[in-house]
Amino acid sequence: MILDFFQEASEKAFKDKLIKFGLVFSLLVNILLWIFLAWQSQKLSAVIPLHYNIYYGIDFFGPWYYLFLFPGLGLGILALNFLLALMTYANYKILSYFLMASLVAMQIFLFLSLAAVLTINI
Repeated sequence: MILDFFQEASEKAFKDKLIKFGLVFSLLVNILLWIFLAWQSQKLSAVIPLHYNIYYGIDFFGPWYYLFLFPGLGLGILALNFLLALMTYANYKILSYFLMASLVAMQIFLFLSLAAVLTINI
């Protein structure tokens, strides 16, 4: 019963260009996050600054592999928002559009924040 609901909802949702664009764009940005991090991680030391505050300067250090939380979080948000968008598409189309727009915005912010952390470290 639940699988039938998801199959029917996904068939309707994938016909919508905004849903397809949001999913494809978010997947591409998330893949770029993984590639960018893998490319830059060779230049990192064992312990790196992970957070910078304008009042106190660097206030959080951690191992370099904590940076993989950025694309991992992005992938989790992608899965959750996309499933919620599929579930709400049949009844609340505008809500699914907002979910996809927030998904795209979140992926962009994650990419920018990872780029900022990496430029501080390199």
